[in-house]
Amino acid sequence: MPVSVPTRSYLYHLPPLGVGTNSVESLTGYISRLAEAHSVPASVLVRRELIPRISQESDGSAKVRVAQNYSFIYDSYVLNGISDCPRTWVDTLEALTGRRALHVMTMLTWAPLISDIHLLRSNRAWCPQCFDSWVSANLPGYEPRLWAIKVVTVCPVHECRLEDRCPHCGRGSQALTAKARPGCCFCCRCRLVTPASYRQPVARDDELKVAHFVGDLLALAPLLPQAPSPAYFKGNFQRCIDEFAGGNHSLFARLTGVSFDSIDRWLAPGSSIRLDSFLRMCCALRLPAARLLSERIPVNDPEWERARREAQEISSGATRQNPDYHRRAPQKILTSGATPASPKEDFLRRKLELALAATGPQALQTIAIDLGFNNSSSLYNRFPDLCRAIALKNRRWRQQEYDRIRGTLTKALHEQPVPSMRELAARLGYTANALRSRFPELSAALAARIPERRVFERERLRNRLQTALELNPPASMKEVARSIGMDVCYLRTLFPVRCRRITDRYLEATRRASGEKKLRFRAEIRAAVIDLCERGTNPSRKRVFAAIVEPSMRSSHVLDAEIAQTIRDLESASRTPGQSTISG
Repeated sequence: MPVSVPTRSYLYHLPPLGVGTNSVESLTGYISRLAEAHSVPASVLVRRELIPRISQESDGSAKVRVAQNYSFIYDSYVLNGISDCPRTWVDTLEALTGRRALHVMTMLTWAPLISDIHLLRSNRAWCPQCFDSWVSANLPGYEPRLWAIKVVTVCPVHECRLEDRCPHCGRGSQALTAKARPGCCFCCRCRLVTPASYRQPVARDDELKVAHFVGDLLALAPLLPQAPSPAYFKGNFQRCIDEFAGGNHSLFARLTGVSFDSIDRWLAPGSSIRLDSFLRMCCALRLPAARLLSERIPVNDPEWERARREAQEISSGATRQNPDYHRRAPQKILTSGATPASPKEDFLRRKLELALAATGPQALQTIAIDLGFNNSSSLYNRFPDLCRAIALKNRRWRQQEYDRIRGTLTKALHEQPVPSMRELAARLGYTANALRSRFPELSAALAARIPERRVFERERLRNRLQTALELNPPASMKEVARSIGMDVCYLRTLFPVRCRRITDRYLEATRRASGEKKLRFRAEIRAAVIDLCERGTNPSRKRVFAAIVEPSMRSSHVLDAEIAQTIRDLESASRTPGQSTISG
C-alpha cells in the first residue's frame, strides 16, 4: 500500500508567533528567528537564499527588483509595511517554508486604507519587560510587529515606554542586521533585559490608548477574510463629521486635531489615511479604530453614543483632549438651543488691562482667541477705549522696533568687517529674510560690501595661520582649525602652503617627541635588566616591566628588543677582561 509523504519545504515549517493577538510577530523578527533555527546568521539566509529567489521572481519593476549586493540593513524596516517589497518577501517565504498567511506579520491587510507615510520606525524598538517575562516563563523570544509601528511608543502589556538603546552598550540598531538574533542586542550580543538599577518611565494615558488601538488593528487582521473596503471608513468618517460637527469640516478639525486638508483628502476617492492622524482622531472622540476601518458602525451603537458625548464636551470647552490644540473652538456646542455663558465683564476688562500694562506687545486677535472669541470685534464692542489703547501701544512699539532695526543696520554699514545678514539677524532676533524684505535698501548696501568682508576674513585667517606656525609646542592642523572656528578642508583649500607647513611642523615635533620617549623607555628597560641580573633574577618581560616605576611608554616590541640587546651586551661585557657590568 503506497504511503503518502507530505510535501517537504525547503526551509523549516516555522510558525509565526502571536497570530490573532496584538503581539503578532513582525516579518523582520520572523526572518531572524528563522535564521537562528537553521543555525546561520541572518545575512547568510537573506543573501544566499531569499534575495536570489526574489530577484528571479521579480518582474523587473523598480519597487521589487533586488540586486545581489543589496544591503538590507538600512532598509529592512520596510518589510513590515504595506508596499510591494513586503508582498514579494512574503510570497518567497511562503514558498520556502510551506507556511500560508505570512502576510499577517506585515501591514498588507490594511494597504487599501493606510498610507505608508510615518507608518514604520526605521530603527529597532523593544519592551525589556516583555523579554524578561518570556525568559522567566521559558518561552521563545521574538519581536512583535507592534514595536515596529512608529506611532506606538509604549508597551500596552506592561505600560512602560519602548526602548531603542541597548542598556549594556548604549547603541541602537536597524530592524534587521547581518547578525540579528531575537531578544539580543545586534551590536554587543547581550540580552535586552531590564537592568536591576533601571527605573522604567511610566506611559501616559494617551500613549496607551494609541498602543491599544494599533494592537486591535493587528489582532483583527488574521480574522478578516479579505482586506477591508475603503467604503466602510469613508462612510463612518462622513457620519462623524455630519453628526459631531454638523457637517462643518473646520469645526471637526478643531474638535479632533486633524488638519482641514487631511479631512478633505480622506474623503476623496482612492485616498489613504495617515495612521498617526487617524489615531489622533480616534483618541479625541474615543472611537474604536479597528471598527472604523473594518465595518459600518450602527447609529445606536454604545461607542458611537459615547463619541457623540465626547464631541459635545470638547466643543463646549469642558475638556481639551488634543495636545496640539492651539486655537480655541467657537463658543457653541452641537446640541441645539444651548449657548455657553460669556466671560464676565470684569474678567475681560482685567485681562485687557494686564495686556495694556505688559512690557511687550500683545495683538488683540491673540487676546480674543485666548479669551474664547473668534476675532477681536467682540472686544472692540465691549471695551472700545481699552482696545484702542492697546492698538496704539502696539503701533508705538512697532515704530520703535522699526527705528531700532534701521539704526542697527545703518551702524553695521560702518563696521569693519561688515557683518553678514545672518549675524545681524541673530543680533536683532529676526530672520535674515525678514530683514531683507523690510529693509531692502540697507540689505543691498550690506550685500555690496560682502567682497570687502571676504578680503578681510581671508587676511584674518592668514594671520591666524601665521601665528599657528610660531606656536611652541606645535599644534596639529585640526587643533588650529578648531581654534579658528573653520573647517580643515576649507583652510587647506585657501592656504595650502601654510597648512602643509603647519602639518609638517607638527609631524616633525611628534616624531621627535616619540623618539625621545622611546630613548627614555629603552634606558629605563636597560637599568631594570641590569638591576635584575645583578640580583641573580631572570629578566623576563613581566619582571622588567614591573621593576619600572613609571614607564615612559608601553610597547612590548620595544621591551623585548631592549631586553635582548641588554642581555647580549652584558654577556659580551662579562667575556671582556676587567669589566663585569655595563652602566646605563
